[in-house]
Amino acid sequence: MDSEKNLDSIVTDSVAKVVLKNAIPAVLAMLMVLVYNLADTFFIGQTHDDLQVAAVSLATPVFLIFMSLGSVFGIGGTSVISRAFGEGRKEYARKVSSFCMWGCVGIGILVSALFLIFMDEILALIGVSAATWELAKNYLTIVSLCGPFVLIANCFSNVLRAEGQPNKAMMGMLIGNLLNVILDPIMILLLGWNITGAAVATVIGNVVGALYYIIYFLRGSSSLSVNIRDFTVKNKVCSSVLVIGIPASLSSLLMSLSSIITNSIMSEYGDMAIAGIGVGIKVTMITGMIAIGLGQGVQPLLGFCVGRRNWDRYSKILRFSLVLSFGVGIVLTGLCYLGINGIVSAFLTQPEAFDYGVKFSQILLTTSFLFGPLYCVINALQAMGAAVSSLIINISRQGIIYIPAAYLLNYTFGIDGVVWAQPVADVLAIILAIILYSIVFHKQKQETVEIQQERENSAGMETAREQNHLKRPVVITIGRSYGAGGRSVGKMVAERLNIPFYDKEILLSVATKSGLDQQYVKQIEEKASHHQSGDTYAAKGYSTSRVFLGDYPFHSAEDVAYRAQKTVIEQIAAKGSCVIIGRRADQILRRNGTNIFSVFVTAPKAERASRIAIRENQTIEEAKKKIRRVDKERAEYYNSLSDDTWGMADTYDLSINMGKFALDEAAELIIKIVTEKGGVI
Repeated sequence: MDSEKNLDSIVTDSVAKVVLKNAIPAVLAMLMVLVYNLADTFFIGQTHDDLQVAAVSLATPVFLIFMSLGSVFGIGGTSVISRAFGEGRKEYARKVSSFCMWGCVGIGILVSALFLIFMDEILALIGVSAATWELAKNYLTIVSLCGPFVLIANCFSNVLRAEGQPNKAMMGMLIGNLLNVILDPIMILLLGWNITGAAVATVIGNVVGALYYIIYFLRGSSSLSVNIRDFTVKNKVCSSVLVIGIPASLSSLLMSLSSIITNSIMSEYGDMAIAGIGVGIKVTMITGMIAIGLGQGVQPLLGFCVGRRNWDRYSKILRFSLVLSFGVGIVLTGLCYLGINGIVSAFLTQPEAFDYGVKFSQILLTTSFLFGPLYCVINALQAMGAAVSSLIINISRQGIIYIPAAYLLNYTFGIDGVVWAQPVADVLAIILAIILYSIVFHKQKQETVEIQQERENSAGMETAREQNHLKRPVVITIGRSYGAGGRSVGKMVAERLNIPFYDKEILLSVATKSGLDQQYVKQIEEKASHHQSGDTYAAKGYSTSRVFLGDYPFHSAEDVAYRAQKTVIEQIAAKGSCVIIGRRADQILRRNGTNIFSVFVTAPKAERASRIAIRENQTIEEAKKKIRRVDKERAEYYNSLSDDTWGMADTYDLSINMGKFALDEAAELIIKIVTEKGGVI
């Protein structure tokens, strides 16, 4: 992947390509979560003991609380990190990532301890009967041991998508869940451990999945960080994550709570009713999990567009995602309806439990085709940082609407009414989501228009001020350490001052002038030794083969290229004000008396490595190695024909540390100094 792709591909690739590229791995990860959730129930069902199925149905919503807490850091962190990348704030993104990691560790340990201490009280609260008490207790006690690992796995399966790594985000979940599915039949059936085997397989799968992400970071493969030294709760790191993560996770938390309440109500109708509703919920998870995956895959794309204030691209991505998710939802819902008897029979064998399972599944499937659009809209709100709106929707669907509806409909219509409470909540929630989204979207879009107008007005005033200081043309030359963003700063300066910008364009002119191939000229200029002219070049032992090319007879090809570049730079400067990147332009023009303003742009090596790793899809170590090589070549090139020292502050009129400035701030600083010192723009 070249330097223009990865995160920047969000705004350059086709909408369909960028959505599918990010959504498919997220969907596959959620499919593995689905398989993982179905596997325990399926293989326990093969024991032909529906009491064990009922026990798992009772315990699973409680265990899912761990996953919900992981979503606090995963979804909240993804939203903040994707917007930070869109704004160019790479170091802030690293701090957010570290906060998410250690937040998962701390909260995971705390909640695991609480579960183990208050296990009996929890079992009584969720309505466990005497027949399923020991079964549910064994399962929950064992799975509680992997609490921190569950949080880490669920967190970073989201966060890695924010840095443009959807495939790696998927792999941790894929590996952990696949291992769980493999171990289930071995431990449940082959070893005869029954529900205890399901719990042990769950623990092993989650530990291995979390270790995958930890190893990924420790190997330096990421531009983000889990290093404790980067951990902080300051600068709104903690609050920014939690203000999005808590509302987002409330959906999962309330889903667990609503399942617990449903099971508690269903306990009035017996253990077979609990087994039936447990299977019914798992059937709708087929559409629900895929819808969640689509929403989570799209969220970092939308967040990046929000950071860039690119609302046109944002709308196109969301529109495509809504159509895609709606179509997928209809197809999956239809398939589930057609195969409902076969699906339920894979989990339940006793006639009473089977009948409950089929009836409950059919009721719940009436609105499952709406899950895709619902989760897309919810993730769109999270991407815009709309914490309040996201909170309202999430607490409404599974809390404010569902829980009262479950009790009311149970009182009015009995057992079927309990199940119909969920479709009612789904319809009302999506109506609410559409209303809130419309309000937030139009408000943020209007704010963008106002910001752009303010900037245009400021730019107009600045231009008028600059025109009052017309004296003589100035050439702004920009040298830069590799990965510091000097080229971006230079281009921004040129655009804002409406003057020419030269970088790679010079190569084409040099090649044309000298008669050499453009790619050959590029290779020459990257090696300092190739820029020695005449005797200096020969004295160092390099080839001095003479050629006749263009206007430069009987010189080495390297010497021809250097002389042509010098001529091109002088001709460009003679035309008037401009910005020239690198290529020793400051040295060349200072000698012939051109009015120049020389700038050197650098940044801390860690920040440069992070930028390059994201831009070029490299590990941090690979990026650091390339920085050392390219900086060395640029220094040798610059220093080879001059007493000036590349990168030294006294060589330039201005040196800028990009660790202290945003790109636009650095550009404005250069413009301010140049105009005040008498340059013509």
